[in-house]
Amino acid sequence: MLKRLLPLALATFAVGTDSYVIAGLLPAIATDLQVSTPAAGQLVTVFALVMAVSAPVMGALTSGLDRRSALLIALSVFVAGNAFTALGTGYEVMIARVVTAVGAGMINSVASSAAGAIAPPARRGRALAFVLGGLTLATALGLPLGMLIGRTDWRITLWAVAGVGLVAIIWIAAGLPKVTLPAASLGDRLRPLKQGRVLALLAVTTLVFLGTYTSTPTSARPWRMRPAAPNRCSPSSCWPGESASWPETSSPDGWSTGTIPRGC
Repeated sequence: MLKRLLPLALATFAVGTDSYVIAGLLPAIATDLQVSTPAAGQLVTVFALVMAVSAPVMGALTSGLDRRSALLIALSVFVAGNAFTALGTGYEVMIARVVTAVGAGMINSVASSAAGAIAPPARRGRALAFVLGGLTLATALGLPLGMLIGRTDWRITLWAVAGVGLVAIIWIAAGLPKVTLPAASLGDRLRPLKQGRVLALLAVTTLVFLGTYTSTPTSARPWRMRPAAPNRCSPSSCWPGESASWPETSSPDGWSTGTIPRGC
């Protein structure tokens, strides 16, 4: 069973990495596309909204397909969207992110349903946790690696994510059996929202992801210390009776550093 779940976890890992790492690349994207960082930040907003809205819609439209075919379609859309984003030179990047979000939303839902269908009833909880663990691993591993790779060029990171998605496509096509589930309409998928317990769980999940995205750097601008006025400490106050200045220097990688004066 583990061999069948691994490619599903890899697919969710690719989605998680793509979702988280783009925030840290915003300053580089803004500079490359010659727009402001807040304007480039709309890539994150649009991606999240499209992913949330399109997931149940696309899930209903593809519910008649077996899970392997639906997942291969979703991953193909996801990989194509990342490739178009990496190739973009203007605001066509926004369109590419919309395409990517549609594929990403499908991947999470289809991978979850496939994991539940593959595993025996007694192990469905573990199987679902294992597959969705790819999202958690993306936070701990995919995000820092993506930021490291993208230090020279943000496009390289998106090509790497597209490469991970391509590996998942090949792996799923070769190792995942056809899984057929009963078709469900959009109304069937939204009906659980009428249950209070479901809404409570969604509220908790929303708060968790709100904290996650809030802690993710949406503006990875280097921290710069400003020179202090003579005989004053900055940014904190000095011990009584002591004063000093805070000289600023620049390191080779563009980050500004300073020497903390005595008494501050």
